[in-house]
Amino acid sequence: MANTKIFDLDSLIFTSDLSDEEMVNISGGVLAPTCIDVSLSKSGIYPRADVINNCSSRQRVKTIWAFGRDSQCNQLEPGGSAWSESGAFAQFDRLEAC
Repeated sequence: MANTKIFDLDSLIFTSDLSDEEMVNISGGVLAPTCIDVSLSKSGIYPRADVINNCSSRQRVKTIWAFGRDSQCNQLEPGGSAWSESGAFAQFDRLEAC
């Protein structure tokens, strides 16, 4: 039987000189800038993500859920907000620029 190595991708750390807008996640999407805040909660049995644009410019972001349907692309003005819910078994994964 051959030796098998299993890697936990969540434990890997990547660093770079890229800006927030250029930072690419492992799935190939561009991560939302760090001036976008997300607050997680439950709405009944459904997970909910509330997103606020604390950037000085308009941003387009979408919520990516593991084991659930991702949100649509939301255009947020500075200070603007949006929310997203997904299926009962979904888990928040990340925010992506779109």
